[in-house]
Amino acid sequence: MKKSILIIAIAFISSIAVAQAKNNGEVPKKISEAFSQKYSSAEIKKRETRKGDYMAEFNLEKKRFLAYYSANSE
Repeated sequence: MKKSILIIAIAFISSIAVAQAKNNGEVPKKISEAFSQKYSSAEIKKRETRKGDYMAEFNLEKKRFLAYYSANSE
C-alpha cells in the first residue's frame, strides 16, 4: 500500500514538473505577433507567464514599458 501511494505521488510530481517545463518561456505565436505589430521597434528585456497571462518588459524610445496579454492575445 505504501509503495502504491509513493509511486502515485512521484508520478503526480513528475507530471507537474513536465507541464511547467513545457510552458516555461514559450510565448504563443498569436501573442508574439500581436506584440510585434503594436511595438515593432521594441527591445524586449524580459518575458513572464503567470496563470495563463503573458507579460513583456521592454524598452521603446529609451523608456521602459510593460505589456500584458491574455491567452487570446488581448
